[in-house]
Amino acid sequence: MTPRDVAGALVMLGGGLLALAALRCARAGREPAALACVLLLALVLRAFPASDRYLHQWDESYHAVVARHLADHPGTPTLYEDPVLPYHRQAWPHTHVWLHKQPLALWTMAASLKAFGMNELALRLPSMVFSTLAVAMTWWLGRSIGGPLVGLSAAFLHAVSGPLITLAAGRGATDHVDTLFITLVEAGVVLAVKWRRPHGALPAVAVGAVVGLAALAKSPIAAVVLGVWWCLLRETASRRRALALVAVAGVVAALVFAPWQIHALRSWPVEARWERSYDLLHLTRTLEHHRGGPFFHVLRIPRYFGPFALVSLAWFALRVRRRDARAGDLYLERALWVWLLAPYVFFSFVATKMPAYVFIAAPALFLILGLHLPRLVELARSTIGWRRRAALAGVAVLVAFPIAGAVQAVKPIGGPPWRLPWIEQLKAAGRRFADLRIVAFNVPRPIDAMFYTSFVAYARMPRDADIVRCRERGYQVLVWNDGRLPASIRERADLLVWPPP
Repeated sequence: MTPRDVAGALVMLGGGLLALAALRCARAGREPAALACVLLLALVLRAFPASDRYLHQWDESYHAVVARHLADHPGTPTLYEDPVLPYHRQAWPHTHVWLHKQPLALWTMAASLKAFGMNELALRLPSMVFSTLAVAMTWWLGRSIGGPLVGLSAAFLHAVSGPLITLAAGRGATDHVDTLFITLVEAGVVLAVKWRRPHGALPAVAVGAVVGLAALAKSPIAAVVLGVWWCLLRETASRRRALALVAVAGVVAALVFAPWQIHALRSWPVEARWERSYDLLHLTRTLEHHRGGPFFHVLRIPRYFGPFALVSLAWFALRVRRRDARAGDLYLERALWVWLLAPYVFFSFVATKMPAYVFIAAPALFLILGLHLPRLVELARSTIGWRRRAALAGVAVLVAFPIAGAVQAVKPIGGPPWRLPWIEQLKAAGRRFADLRIVAFNVPRPIDAMFYTSFVAYARMPRDADIVRCRERGYQVLVWNDGRLPASIRERADLLVWPPP
């Protein structure tokens, strides 16, 4: 076994002990201790895959480079800090000013890099914190809906969720952006539940501010929070008052969201207009090969949340229709249904399909599963025969699948190595040539190179015209030695070669 495998085995052993400790504390009625165990479990499961000493391909690499540059100039998000070679303003993988994502998550990453250094762990630290905070909010919401056992059950399922672990560790597409987005949307729902009987305008301002921040993290689809609040307000408020409060929250959200959009449009009109039109194209066209039918997201519920999730959803739908439910519970559960359905319905009709689009509804699904789990346990205890066996089977599937998903996401044994040799060579090049202005060519992953070094990096081999252009701009030219460099490049005295032949 490699050192990583040993560490992974210890992590899973510790995670298992934390889960057992949480169960024992919950049975003994020690809710704070049980919650502490669940939160520590969530943090451990996210920290281990986040310990990789290299950037994960595609989204995290781009987010890391833009965050690195934002640490120096927060108002200007750039990918190629100084694009020496010509580039296309409408090609987000190769452009200068990078507006492909809203800036809030990138700002949090930039702040962490500024505080803790330019390294992978600092890059991922905000996501680990936000994702663990979201688990705590799921506990609070579950407790509000169904009591301590529901809160702890939902929080545990959230803590061990494989897809959310993958996002927080930077291993999944949209990674840290979606992690913050999910957390802020859930924070908005927490405020909506807390102020379901509001007095004054302050609740509307607070809910609207959080919705605006969530939109600034990723997308205006964060307005689903306003729909959740509307359902809750209708419990005690008149239609007119509920509409007024939601309208105030919407205006506040727009005021939080709009300044950056205006700044981007005024400062970089070509890039800003293109990116906003590109966002809208997702609605009607399949972009970047992310295709799927109208049932794309629904059919993936068993894959991401377990095969028993559809049973729990059917049970919850029947529960909400019950006439004998307490009024308060009924309004809360209807609001939960809105939180779940709105993203699934909307993104089912969006042409471009990516699994993480609907993950802002994941906490709502954990809450539904958290409501169902204690009922199944109660049914197993109070019945005999086939009903008892069916209930026990339901509990086993409901709990075992998320745990298996967590193991698959963490990959404790036999997973990717902690370090990649060529990344270590890249870091060494950054240290070796730290005092030089360099344009690097033939780099296998040029975006990664611009995080680990101060180089301007490109994947292709340099042409004579490229070398002349770089020298005119005051740069030296480095060519990455992949073992296949032609002698005409390798033996030129005016070029740097790394690693050394």
